[in-house]
Amino acid sequence: MFRKFRKKIRFFCLVLIDQIRRIRLPIKVHDTEKTLTYIKQHHVSISRFGDGEFNLAMGRSLKFQNKDLDLSWELQSLLKHPQLAGDQCVVAIPAAIYAMSGFTMKSRVFWIKYFAQFRKDTLKLLDRDYTYFDAQITRIYINRSNKKKSQKYFEMWKDIWRDQNVLLVEGEFSRFGVSNDLLSSAKTVRRILCPARDAFHFRSDIVRAVQKQSNVDLVLLVLGPTATILAPELSKLGFWALDCGNMDMEYEWLRQEAHTQVAVENKFTIEADNGEINSAVDDPLYTQQIVSAVGIHER
Repeated sequence: MFRKFRKKIRFFCLVLIDQIRRIRLPIKVHDTEKTLTYIKQHHVSISRFGDGEFNLAMGRSLKFQNKDLDLSWELQSLLKHPQLAGDQCVVAIPAAIYAMSGFTMKSRVFWIKYFAQFRKDTLKLLDRDYTYFDAQITRIYINRSNKKKSQKYFEMWKDIWRDQNVLLVEGEFSRFGVSNDLLSSAKTVRRILCPARDAFHFRSDIVRAVQKQSNVDLVLLVLGPTATILAPELSKLGFWALDCGNMDMEYEWLRQEAHTQVAVENKFTIEADNGEINSAVDDPLYTQQIVSAVGIHER
């Protein structure tokens, strides 16, 4: 009983300290709606940093991406010097670092604890003169308290790729938009499949595979931390490239009205029990959309 009470007191103190620190926080972050509107209006690419990318930048490994000195250096460089992303690419970090209104209690607790542990390390990586955009534009259901707004955000996404020739660069088991209508507003959809783990090793091969494709209006990157690096690189090559990992799973959870992360048949996720699938899928349209494979067996 006393231990539980002590934990509650400790967490209350964490919350209080967190709120004081946020008042004095030397960085700014646009919210989800402002970020999506800006992408649509200005056709900018976006490079997104979540807690995983922060951890890699600090030299830690992830479940699906081992630490890599080159990757850590590039992530650090982008965070510290967002202008390196180029004129047509913005850099994004979680809006919850700046303000937590609109997020569920579970999400707030996560970011309070994360920032309490890594605040100094995180702030060292950020440019205080840059207004970052929101990296949580793809995490718009499970961690949001207002589910009606979630539907609005998905509609904003669908409007971004409406009538666009879309090229998906995704992990081989991600299957973004398969078995749902998330990409129904796109003009065409093609796919380049990449390794579900340690895709950064094939970064140059992936770029070459993208360059081989013609008539591409929009590149959607669903490839973990590798997408964070690819977005500015492809942007400099003239592509409109959006790092949009996790969004398809969020859309599936919205369709199910799920209250927590659950596994979805034939789709890979590390965020749900039994979600790390590697099975084939019998979908003729999906198979037809695959135009290339990098770092895996050719399809």
